[in-house]
Amino acid sequence: DSVGYKVGAMILDLNDPTKTLYRSNHPILTPQEWYENDWKPGVVYASGAVVLGEDLIVYYGGGDKYVAAAKMNLNDFLHKLKSNQHAVLEPIRV
Repeated sequence: DSVGYKVGAMILDLNDPTKTLYRSNHPILTPQEWYENDWKPGVVYASGAVVLGEDLIVYYGGGDKYVAAAKMNLNDFLHKLKSNQHAVLEPIRV
């Protein structure tokens, strides 16, 4: 599906950030939750990320109206990205 905004990921070379070392072939976050399709349907956009414990947490906007967070184990995320597997962030529900 090509409609809307999705989030991908890439790892750049630390010494030469113009060089892409790894890049996701599929989106790591797609608009599937109700709040990502509420006001402006089909929109997710990353606005920040942190490593907390063993998890990568990505803060993102959904539907141009909500702020949310999604996560994945950092080691699993990096392994999947580097081995060309489909890494998927899961929304954090509170």
